[in-house]
Amino acid sequence: RQVSTQSTWGVNDVATIRNFIQKHGYNQQNTMVMVDDPSWGTQSPTYQNIMKGFNWLVSGARPGDNLFLHYSGHGGQMKDQDGDEKDGFDETLIPVDFRQAGQMRDDDVFKAVVAPLPAGVRLTAIMDCCHSGTVLDLPYHFVASKATMSKVFAGGQFHAEALPGMILSTKWDFKNQANLKKQALQFGKTLATDFVHGKFGGGGGGGPAGLQQDGSKAVAATIISFSGCSDAQTSADVGNVSSFQLPSGAGPGGAGGACTNALVSAMSQNPNLSFIALLEEMRKILEQKRFTQVPQLSSGQQVDLTSKFTL
Repeated sequence: RQVSTQSTWGVNDVATIRNFIQKHGYNQQNTMVMVDDPSWGTQSPTYQNIMKGFNWLVSGARPGDNLFLHYSGHGGQMKDQDGDEKDGFDETLIPVDFRQAGQMRDDDVFKAVVAPLPAGVRLTAIMDCCHSGTVLDLPYHFVASKATMSKVFAGGQFHAEALPGMILSTKWDFKNQANLKKQALQFGKTLATDFVHGKFGGGGGGGPAGLQQDGSKAVAATIISFSGCSDAQTSADVGNVSSFQLPSGAGPGGAGGACTNALVSAMSQNPNLSFIALLEEMRKILEQKRFTQVPQLSSGQQVDLTSKFTL
């Protein structure tokens, strides 16, 4: 089951992603698409419709289900309202009617998409918008910066010993001291356990499955999210994606999001990439085109970055 939403230039990205995931086994009859283009005949990506799409995606999900979410459009930041953001800002999705309905905060996206999914369900998300690093509010993240990746792939070879683990986000709930103390204690136990079992310095460090940012959230499902940039960055759109070396018939060409097309390009050239190799290929594609944005991976549980990524 797959839902894809967009605004503005993202129409082309939706077409590209739809073709791409069909080649990976997703049935078009089990998809929901929203584009800001009347010629498509879809629902408009308004706040209410996007929320309905999220509900459709997760409704009735059972262990063994494989879900996919793609968003290519506008993203932003708003002042945090509940004290769970270290930088003081919520990341947002911006629907076409944001002036009337408002922006969609990451807290609301978490409640709609992440929280309802039970264990045994897998969700893969591609969030191609500005400030998208933690827009799903997932607890673990890995930023594929040039400084990090140059050590991991020094001399064109993979060096496992240089691969840091995924980082556990610490969006503490300062407004709830009981939750804060509880999570701090759990985090300390996790660090001790990881040390005893030698998990530091490998490809997957972090905390236990389900340990969340503010002590009041929980992630049961297996959720992987690729984003085109960190929370502090903007995500570029491209005037013509022909330079991304997409396979013939991959999409309509023309304008598109840099993140979406970098991922499709990398996986089309090599469908057997590991998580870390896919991030490196995306990073190199973006760097070659002189984009400053850095691809990022977020997840609900710690991920072995050396394992193969599959849709």
